[in-house]
Amino acid sequence: MLRDRKKQLINAEELVRGDIVFLESGTKVPADLRLLEAQNLSIEESLLTGESLPVLKKSEPLSEDSLSVGDRVNLAYAATHVLSGRGIGVVIATGLATEIGKIAESLREVGPQKVPLVERMERFSRKVGIAILAASGGIAFLGWYQGMAAADVLFTAIALAVSAIPEGLPVALTVALSIATARMARRNVIVRQLATVEGLGSCTYIASDKTGTLTVDQQTAKTIVLPSGEELDITGQGYNGEGEILAPPELRSAIQALVEAVTLCNEGVLRRTATAGSIKAMPLM
Repeated sequence: MLRDRKKQLINAEELVRGDIVFLESGTKVPADLRLLEAQNLSIEESLLTGESLPVLKKSEPLSEDSLSVGDRVNLAYAATHVLSGRGIGVVIATGLATEIGKIAESLREVGPQKVPLVERMERFSRKVGIAILAASGGIAFLGWYQGMAAADVLFTAIALAVSAIPEGLPVALTVALSIATARMARRNVIVRQLATVEGLGSCTYIASDKTGTLTVDQQTAKTIVLPSGEELDITGQGYNGEGEILAPPELRSAIQALVEAVTLCNEGVLRRTATAGSIKAMPLM
């Protein structure tokens, strides 16, 4: 970034509105920027907009107002990645004031929602409670009408209400959900709340907005295809720095040369953060 008329390398959290940031391919945009210059600047915004295709940016003012986030081509958004080109922008928003920050803030304000099983249980309990009260009241009225003592009428109504309540239903549901949770655990699915099992089992279709939502916008190479047609598998997932290329010993030198070539042709810079197992893009200058 440019501060005090000098290019400096600082952490993204230290940026303020009005700072000048230089963008280059392979780096992450540290804040929402209004582009001042853009030279073949292409930015991948799937994490924010869900669109898999990169957006070609420009610095000229836009002729229309009230455009959607994806159509504001003279802006660069925080947490998106520069695929190619160069650019210079001025910081217009940081932290929760950025577009990605607004999304995070809206998600934080969403309260816990009840799963379908809990909602059905509550509706069932209300219906059973109303029916029991009505039946108890009717029995009490008939007993009083026939001349029964007030104490006998009261005890009869209470006994009817207690006997009609399905006390074993919560226990049966808990046992059934516990069995389902154990079965899902054997399939490497961790369930924090028992009622969630029923909610997941009620799903027929799961719709996801593009693949970037599921992959956390971290593309991962899984296979290497050699000129001979031989395929080599790659383990690991995301940017956590774990994984290896599964190759026979006679191909180790060729794989090493390939990795060196890919590294030298890539302008992206990653560094490990204080969080264990976490890697993020290096702050921009």
